[in-house]
Amino acid sequence: MKIRLWDANTVEQIDISLYKQPHLAYLQEWVMNQPATYIYNVAAEMRLLQINQLFLPVTIMNTVNDSSYVVSLYNQYITYAREELRELQSPRLEKVLDKILNVFGKVLKLGRLNQTIIVNNWLLSTNLYYDMKETELEQITNFLTQQFPNHAIVFRSICEGFFPDVYNGLRKLQYRSVLSRSILLFQAKSLADLTRSQRKKLKQDKKLMEENKTYRISEIHDTKYFKDIVVLYNQLYIEKYSKHNPQFNEAFIATAWKHNFLKMIGVFDKEDNLKGVLGYFQIENIITAPLLGYDLNLPREDGLYRILTYLLTTEGFKLQANIHRSAGVADFKKLRGSKNELEYIFFYSKHLSLRQRIVWRIFSSVYNKVGKILQKKFEF
Repeated sequence: MKIRLWDANTVEQIDISLYKQPHLAYLQEWVMNQPATYIYNVAAEMRLLQINQLFLPVTIMNTVNDSSYVVSLYNQYITYAREELRELQSPRLEKVLDKILNVFGKVLKLGRLNQTIIVNNWLLSTNLYYDMKETELEQITNFLTQQFPNHAIVFRSICEGFFPDVYNGLRKLQYRSVLSRSILLFQAKSLADLTRSQRKKLKQDKKLMEENKTYRISEIHDTKYFKDIVVLYNQLYIEKYSKHNPQFNEAFIATAWKHNFLKMIGVFDKEDNLKGVLGYFQIENIITAPLLGYDLNLPREDGLYRILTYLLTTEGFKLQANIHRSAGVADFKKLRGSKNELEYIFFYSKHLSLRQRIVWRIFSSVYNKVGKILQKKFEF
C-alpha cells in the first residue's frame, strides 16, 4: 500500500493526468500556494496525503491563533462556542456555560488542543468524504502518528448517515468522538420521495422562482462577478453570522472556478447585477454548498434564500445525489424534506504524551456531556 505526504515543495511533481480523482488539480494548487492565499482567517499548512490512488488534503496546526474553526478546534469549541451562546436565548444557561468555556479554554491551551493533523480537510464548513475502507483508515492513522508524534489525528464532519464506512471504521480503530453540531441531510431523489406537505413547500419555492420577473437564474461564467460573489457571501456568513466562518477572498473564487471545483449559480437582476449566489461541490454521490450569499438589503419578500436553496435541491435531483445541507435554519430545511442528524469530530490521541491524552479525554467527556444536555433541552 503506497502512502506518502506531498508538501508545497514537492506537490508540483504529481502528474495529475495519471489519476482519475476529481478536484486533484484544485488541491495541488492549494498546496502549492497554501491556504492563507485563499482564506484570510486560516493560518495552517496544507499538504496532500496520498494513499494508493487517492489524495486527501490534510492541514497541520501547531498553536492557538485566530484561525477559523475549519482548522482550529479551539476556535470551534471555545471562541466560536462562546459567541454562539446567545443563540440559546437562555440567560441563565448562557452565563453558566460561558464561565465553563472560559476556564476550560485555559486548560485546553495548556494541553495543546490545536496541535492537530486534520485529515480530508477541505477548509469548508462541511467536509465530504470519499469511500474509504477500514484498512485505509488504519494505514493513514499509523503513518500520521509516526510522522507527527505530537499531533492528534482528527477527522471533521463525520456523520453516520452519509459516511457510515468512515464512521464505523474510525470507531473500530479506537478513535474517540466529540459532538460537533446538528446537521440537516436531504436524501430524496425526486418529489415523489417526499411527503405531501414537503412537496407543497418545494412547489411554492419553484413558483416563487419561476413567476419572479425581477430576477433571472444563470450559471456564473464571467470572472467580473468574483468580487460580487465575495461581497454577497461576506454579507451573510461573516457580517450577519460570524467572523469565525472562513473568510474567502477572490483568489478562492478564481481557483474554484478555474478547476471546476464549485459549480456557481447566480441570481441576477434586470441590470445583470449579481444579487444571489450558490456554489456547491460533489464527492461521490453527495453535494454540499459551502458558498451561499445574497443581498440582505433586498426585501425579504423577494425570497432570495428560498430561491437559492431550491436551486440546490434541483441540482441534487438532476445529479441523483444526496444533499448535505450543513447546519442552521433547521425548521425551514425540515419542512422541505431534510432530516436532523448529529455530526462529530473523531480524534486519535493514543500516541500523545500523558498530559495531552488527559486533556483530550477531558475535552471529549465534557463536551459530550454538555452536548447531551443541549440536545435534550432543544430537541435537535
